[in-house]
Amino acid sequence: MTLELEREDVVQKLCAAYARDQLTTGELEARLERVYKSADRTQLLTVLDGLPAIQVARLGEVPVPVPNVAPPAPRPAPMSPSDGQLRSGRRHQGGLGPGEKRYAAFMSEIRKEGAWSPTPVIVANTIMGSLVLDFREAPIPAEGVDIYVDVIMGELKVILPPGLPADVDCSTFMGSVSDKSKAGVPGAPTIRVTGSTMMGGITVVTKVPRREGESSFRAQMRQWLGSGE
Repeated sequence: MTLELEREDVVQKLCAAYARDQLTTGELEARLERVYKSADRTQLLTVLDGLPAIQVARLGEVPVPVPNVAPPAPRPAPMSPSDGQLRSGRRHQGGLGPGEKRYAAFMSEIRKEGAWSPTPVIVANTIMGSLVLDFREAPIPAEGVDIYVDVIMGELKVILPPGLPADVDCSTFMGSVSDKSKAGVPGAPTIRVTGSTMMGGITVVTKVPRREGESSFRAQMRQWLGSGE
């Protein structure tokens, strides 16, 4: 196993320990920082010192089913350009379907944070504006979230809690796309970010939850890990 895969495995174990109240938020943040500063496997394994042994499926493996836990809802088939949903990373400006919502920041700022309710499909448009989608305290749909992005001379920032993976597929012209997301835990839904930016910026980053959102985040993490809580 490569060092990068070892890092992802340790991140998953730390998230599992946090979900079981074996780490505080500050301890989780400090240990995650050590994970990505570790230069070799020996340094990396010291990050788990003092924690009970935690069995978490490695990437590429199928987690063992847990009795009495309903499986996550099946992910809907991806939308295609022929459906009129997405063309070159941009969606039509017409009406939205069920489970879809648009956030448009034109020379202004929109922030979605705290215990807001993300829909399975989000259309994010910014023109000379700023849009922040903070998922750290939000209930994540079982099928994940598809974010379709169109940024022109503006900024989109997506903030994820530890353990929630992202799939970023964006193009840029005279702008920037920065994917700083970390590995997800087995069973967690995925935040998929697709689209483009022109003379603007798209950033996806992983951060620990704020103190007021700790309890809801732990509960959601336990659900992803299959504890049935």
